[in-house]
Amino acid sequence: MKVLRNTQVVLGLGNLLLRDDGLGVWLVRALSERRLPPGTLVREVGTEIFSVPFLVSEHSQVLLVDAVMGNRRPGAVYRLDPGQLAQLSGRTCTAFALHDFRLESLIFMLQAQVPSLRIRLFGVQPARIDFGYGLTPGLQRRLPLLVGALLREIRTMT
Repeated sequence: MKVLRNTQVVLGLGNLLLRDDGLGVWLVRALSERRLPPGTLVREVGTEIFSVPFLVSEHSQVLLVDAVMGNRRPGAVYRLDPGQLAQLSGRTCTAFALHDFRLESLIFMLQAQVPSLRIRLFGVQPARIDFGYGLTPGLQRRLPLLVGALLREIRTMT
């Protein structure tokens, strides 16, 4: 596998049918309409997380965009590396089960399959994760600000 140096892929994760859990997808959809730094590829993954190793295999960096549950107000941004995510969630992963596949599991899988990959996480605190399509009103209003913050994060990675 040939790794393209100084290239990054931004992946939007989440379930659009669980309200704010779909934040990552909504953010990369909005981001795709913006001018991006050269060498930046944006992809919507949604819940198809087993496609992620294939999508990142030729890139030097990946930025995972997802809803992240922490102790902050809805819309708060988390900029994390894999170790910081484990501290925030209180969970680490040394193996995974298909019936309980979490963000930590995805990072574990990526680190095992693409060891040279630099992994970063751009997480946003959701307001509500339950059945329903679309973001909660407060996060929908904040979406342009969140896209701006995501774009700034991408520019720091190049």
